[in-house]
Amino acid sequence: AGMAGAPQTRPNVLITGANGLVGTRVLAAIWRQAGAFGNVVALDIRETPEADRLTGIDYLVGDICDPELESVFRQHAISTVVHLAAIVSPGADSSADLESRLAVLGLAPYAPPTLPPNRTTCISL
Repeated sequence: AGMAGAPQTRPNVLITGANGLVGTRVLAAIWRQAGAFGNVVALDIRETPEADRLTGIDYLVGDICDPELESVFRQHAISTVVHLAAIVSPGADSSADLESRLAVLGLAPYAPPTLPPNRTTCISL
């Protein structure tokens, strides 16, 4: 609960791995509670088919290891990250380093340094 009279801000959410099994379910749950959220951005390395897109969600194709991702944080004023991106079936060109960076470190290196850590929430499963 906030202070009396203080404006309530709705979090702007970035969901990584939004096309995955868990990502699609989390995205649908957030979509059903749309009034509780500001901007909702679904990011995945794979394109989301038009038929699978939910109204009011911004769908982006991108790699969370790409430093250009910082612009997504700025453009959408992201305050909450639900980090679900992962390598489910590592291929021959995968490495333990890449898998660790993706799963453990996630987006930390790419969040703009101007975002105060106490105002940005990251949830990783």
